[in-house]
Amino acid sequence: VMGTVEVPLQHLLTASFTAPELFGGHAYIPVDTAMSWSEARDHANELGGHLVVIGGQTENDFVTEMMSARSHAHCWIGYTDEHDEGRYRWVDGSRSSFAAWSASEPNNANSGGHYAHLYTSGGLVGLWNDSMATMAFPFVVELDLS
Repeated sequence: VMGTVEVPLQHLLTASFTAPELFGGHAYIPVDTAMSWSEARDHANELGGHLVVIGGQTENDFVTEMMSARSHAHCWIGYTDEHDEGRYRWVDGSRSSFAAWSASEPNNANSGGHYAHLYTSGGLVGLWNDSMATMAFPFVVELDLS
């Protein structure tokens, strides 16, 4: 199923990304510009989508491979416990029993690890870690094409 993805011109000037990749009825826009989790979330919303929501291993592998091919070591995903410590929720409100936490994660390191990121290279590739919002990583915007 092909869809049209419209991105306002002003957003093309504030972050560097390429054409969306399609997977499972969604479009995924890899954004190379490193931002804090909150900036990435806001930017994704401004583009008409949200930070990527990962519903299973196949999608996790897809996002990992997409960002790894762009030579990124990490990327933000739309999973946070910022409002209720220890209860992670997806930014789009969806529920999924899938998780790919690295060993001993999430650990809320420094009492600020409320935002999940995906390792896209190295020994922990494909696994998640919780980080502080002030860290800056590239990210993936997910758009629903239905």
